[in-house]
Amino acid sequence: MVPLLAHEEVRPRSVALDVLIGLGRTAGPVLVELLGHPDRELRKMAAEVLAQGTYVEACPALEAVLDDPDPVVRAAAAAAVAALGCRGAAQHLVQRLAEEREDWVRFALAGAVARLASPNEVQALLEEMPDGALADLVRTELRHRLEGAAVEEEAWG
Repeated sequence: MVPLLAHEEVRPRSVALDVLIGLGRTAGPVLVELLGHPDRELRKMAAEVLAQGTYVEACPALEAVLDDPDPVVRAAAAAAVAALGCRGAAQHLVQRLAEEREDWVRFALAGAVARLASPNEVQALLEEMPDGALADLVRTELRHRLEGAAVEEEAWG
């Protein structure tokens, strides 16, 4: 399967990708293994496919990929961690958000934090956020999370 995923032509890659998606949870271990592949495209693709599924066993591996040397892979990992609901990764996401230099990756990390962090963690981030256009976008995302948490609390309260 991996040779097809790494094929230089689009058609074989697409077929292999469709097969992995069709396998659902069964493909989880293969996708987790691909998160460590030397090819950044395969690492990114593995994270994207995992984000579409329910293989929560991938959470620790995806959390490790938040430190990938490639920003495209880091952003895909952040989206996957959020999509799978990997709550244990919230603190790591906050740490990466503070350290990340790529603005668009910071935005992906902020979206994941907004979905996974507790309201107290989100509030602390808002207070520490520097000024700037990106910070304003991140603040907006985090505030939406806080507002959503307040609405949920009222509904269940």
